[in-house]
Amino acid sequence: MTNSVEVGRSGATAMLVGAVLTALLTFSILPSSSGASETGGTDKERNPDDVAWLAQDLEISEDEARWRMDVEVAAGELQAQLLAQWPDSLAGMWLSTEGPTTLTVAFTENADNNVAEIAEDFAYPDVLRAATAAHSISELEAAFSRVVDERGQAQRGQAPTDLPAAMRQTEGRFDVTLDERGNGLILQADPRPPGLARAASRRYGVPVTANSDVTIPTCTRDDCRFSMRGGLRLSFATSYCSSAFTAYGAATGNRFIVSAGHCGNSYPTTTCAIVPENESGSARSNGGSAYGTVTGEFVRENVDAERIIRSSSSWTEAPVVWVESNDQRTMSAILPYNNIVVGMQVGKSGVRTGTTRGYITSRSVAPCYVANSYGFLQADYCALPGDSGGAVFRNNEAVGINSGGTREDPAGGCTSGHRSMFGSAEHAFSRLNLTLLTSSTPPPTTTTTTTCLIPDPRGGCFL
Repeated sequence: MTNSVEVGRSGATAMLVGAVLTALLTFSILPSSSGASETGGTDKERNPDDVAWLAQDLEISEDEARWRMDVEVAAGELQAQLLAQWPDSLAGMWLSTEGPTTLTVAFTENADNNVAEIAEDFAYPDVLRAATAAHSISELEAAFSRVVDERGQAQRGQAPTDLPAAMRQTEGRFDVTLDERGNGLILQADPRPPGLARAASRRYGVPVTANSDVTIPTCTRDDCRFSMRGGLRLSFATSYCSSAFTAYGAATGNRFIVSAGHCGNSYPTTTCAIVPENESGSARSNGGSAYGTVTGEFVRENVDAERIIRSSSSWTEAPVVWVESNDQRTMSAILPYNNIVVGMQVGKSGVRTGTTRGYITSRSVAPCYVANSYGFLQADYCALPGDSGGAVFRNNEAVGINSGGTREDPAGGCTSGHRSMFGSAEHAFSRLNLTLLTSSTPPPTTTTTTTCLIPDPRGGCFL
């Protein structure tokens, strides 16, 4: 059985339609005895620490948390299918992050009929909710792309002559978020000129809200411990960032560590200045011992990532992310971008704030410090300067590479409503031409990494 909601233009309120829905939502949706097997979930895939966090956060039992994680996996698979099946009318989908587990699927038309059709083959039909929205995902993405394009022009001092005054006053110093729940866009600008949201809504033809916080790249000078695996310190000349995942070049077996591309670059950290790509050849170390040099970096479009090639045979890499001292989490695969759903739980492992967890809040964000940016993800986990480059994970899957976050509060913590941005691991590994290191990875075919098969025009080599 499905239930219908209407997504309002402001996105602030979803109106529930029908007395039956009100009654249904008063009950927790309990796991069925076959819930795990329906999606192939296993105890190995559902990490006990993640289960415990989710159970505590949602105030449910650990059995219900395991079931919820199976629903998330099924939702990700469904989303990839629906994006291809209904490209012109799908308006978004999202999991609830409080109360009973629901999966809302929004369409611009025929929402009830479409969701009823989906329910026939979906493993968890009772969680489905239908919603009607004014704008499809493709419309929102088109508006999103136009905003990002004109923001780039403004950042270069070449703003369109007809750009509204409120937008011109920002000088392109704002982040852009695609808000599936609200069926519109969010601009985070600091300062925020009066009338910004209204002007943007009129110009781009979709609902736009404006807030007064803006993300900055997260790099500081703090210290940390030694290890070559995800989630730990990578030092460079002036400061440090965090490592994300270990990797290798399929053709050579050369080993790499992956981090954020903006780390080590010279740029103002309090403005939306575009981060340059000028660190190729720079050294990275851990615990005072050099690991290798940057052989490729990308801080543009949908990637903020760099690869550091191992230059010393004394180093080894483990296919793990440091989650806790007693949880060295082995990575098994990369979670595809199209399988990441709003409302899905993820964890972040970084040097500054350690391991924090939260939920995906947007699948399409354009941070202002990344050239021609699009397709970043946003979550509400805590991340601060020093966490840049850290691993974003879900169970034993690599989800992304932490990039930026809103400013910390005066006490040095994350403010209420904190948001963090990260790039998809799938996009980063594809651009870097690397393969994730896992427990099944073959042993290296080389003991040193001095051969350059594919030169990088900016210096160093790709493989």
